[in-house]
Amino acid sequence: MTRILLVAEGAAPPAPVLERLRREGGGDIALLWLGDGVPSGGLGCLPQVPDAARLLREETDRLREEIVRWSCDLGEAPACGGRVKDALLLPGGGFSTWWAGLLSEKNTLKSPLFHRLAQLGLARRVLGAGRYGRCFISVQDPLLGEALSLAAREADAVPQEERRSGVPWSVRHPVLRVVITAVGFWLRTAGRHLRLRLSWRGRARRIAGCSEHLCVSYFPLVDRRAAAAGRFLNRFTGELQGLAARCGKRLSWILVYIPLEGRSFGDALGLAREFSAKGENLFFWEEVLDLGSLLRAMWFWLRQAFIGERLLASGGPGGLVPPLLGAGGAPLTRALWRISFWGAGPMEGILYYAAFSAAWRRLEGVRRCVYNCEMLVLEKAINAARSKARPGLRTVGFQHSTLSRNFWSHFYDRRELVRSGAESDLPLPDVLAANGRLPAEMLEAAGYSVTMAESLRYLYLQRILSEPPRARRSGLLVIGSIDRQETVALLRFVGAAFPRAGDADILFAAHPALPASRLRAEIPPAVAACQGPLAEAMAAAGIVLSGASTAAFEALAYGCEVVVPVFRGVMFMNPIGEFPEVCHLVHEPEELRHVMERLTRGDSRHDPEVGRRFIRDYWLLDERMPRWRALLFAPEPREACIS
Repeated sequence: MTRILLVAEGAAPPAPVLERLRREGGGDIALLWLGDGVPSGGLGCLPQVPDAARLLREETDRLREEIVRWSCDLGEAPACGGRVKDALLLPGGGFSTWWAGLLSEKNTLKSPLFHRLAQLGLARRVLGAGRYGRCFISVQDPLLGEALSLAAREADAVPQEERRSGVPWSVRHPVLRVVITAVGFWLRTAGRHLRLRLSWRGRARRIAGCSEHLCVSYFPLVDRRAAAAGRFLNRFTGELQGLAARCGKRLSWILVYIPLEGRSFGDALGLAREFSAKGENLFFWEEVLDLGSLLRAMWFWLRQAFIGERLLASGGPGGLVPPLLGAGGAPLTRALWRISFWGAGPMEGILYYAAFSAAWRRLEGVRRCVYNCEMLVLEKAINAARSKARPGLRTVGFQHSTLSRNFWSHFYDRRELVRSGAESDLPLPDVLAANGRLPAEMLEAAGYSVTMAESLRYLYLQRILSEPPRARRSGLLVIGSIDRQETVALLRFVGAAFPRAGDADILFAAHPALPASRLRAEIPPAVAACQGPLAEAMAAAGIVLSGASTAAFEALAYGCEVVVPVFRGVMFMNPIGEFPEVCHLVHEPEELRHVMERLTRGDSRHDPEVGRRFIRDYWLLDERMPRWRALLFAPEPREACIS
């Protein structure tokens, strides 16, 4: 009999297919499950590859450094008489769209392809160790199916792929999807530019009134209570606004709209105009563009996309597939290459670069610019435009939240961090400020020069930490993340562990950008939606189950037990999961059930005070903010801060 490996996700293959596989394998058939939750239908009866979730996490760790090195090699590869990153310099120089593409950015939140690479690595590992004669593939993503087929042949297993119907067009045609996204971004930018020019007057007055300290921030990311009272208080950097006022300074703002809490761009514009009328100095990034910049952006985007296609048609730069992935990596890495050039990233980079080049030329009074650092396209454009248009302007990138080793966009090969003076260099801030000791150590280990500054978003935790730990409480609070796929996986994981209503006392708190109303069909019967503020829910909860959210860290300050799930269908990106001394990792729904039972009995392996000390180590929580005071508002001679 032939030993068979069945690789599957989502819906089970039809019953006759499973029955035939059982007969052909003589019962020697193993399931490698790559989906969320637990296998359903006939798949649930098959023996699974043991420890697959743990093995997938190990494979992700192995792949991380390989991808960072490989991405750098591609950018440095010879092309068009120079290097790939040189060939992608915009006409006139200043910014290379190589840094805006997915291959360079490596943003694991933007694309599932990086997780597909890890899943492929897991399948190669299982095929190599199991001596399988056949590999039956039942996955939704055609690219992953093709990659798994090649990996099976490489392992001397005969592949057979189930052809699925009803696969969304966006999955079948990923390159077309990103082209539509890129053109859509251009159209939205042009529309907002026109709307701002027509409906928000007084730009010359606002330019003349710009202060020397400027923040770039998402909007309307504001404190709702302050906004209701007519006061602009940024939700992430409100503490910095208070410090500026105490030092006799004021902040100007360039705003980047994001759809948040149901607010449209029109709502955001109306709110910004209200704040501006009350003395705030605000701009939307789109309003400093002009028609010529918009038209050139479309041409530049097409130009760099055709350069990418020409390089790919000529065989691509050497090493298009990382050695760790074998022949099976080719379909996925070719898709990554094309998405990098045809996607929204280069379009965003070109438009942001044009906007901030214009901003730095016109806002002559600005001396320091602060932005929240996530190493995204926006930030690279800010720094590239500064280098070209205003070399004297000082930029401060603030690592404002938590940091995971699987936020690959933060990590570059050390060769890329060296500044040679070339315009195709990686655009970096003058100061990279980490918000605590542990994030600073992680960034320094990756090769960055780092300074520390107080954690603006989490200073309020100092007040909670100064109180005695709360008594142990019962109940499970499930906290969603901003990523829909991860949040759905989280809910399915809980639903598999507690399938019936009344199985446990469980509340679900959704992320503000992904409210529970948009997830109603995914919330299991045993789970109720949380109605009040998240802080109150954490204060009342005994156990918190969280995706990749900073809320898991905050839960430690409240004395909660934190449980972190490891999924197969979504990359593990939970920062707190890298510190097992303060959390409980669970790889299967049944494991979650057992951990819940143990913790409910009061059998905990963690001292709440250890978690609270960890928070003080992770974030710098000095409410006096001496480091920010020195970094931005150090007094000139004969000038003193107002205490």
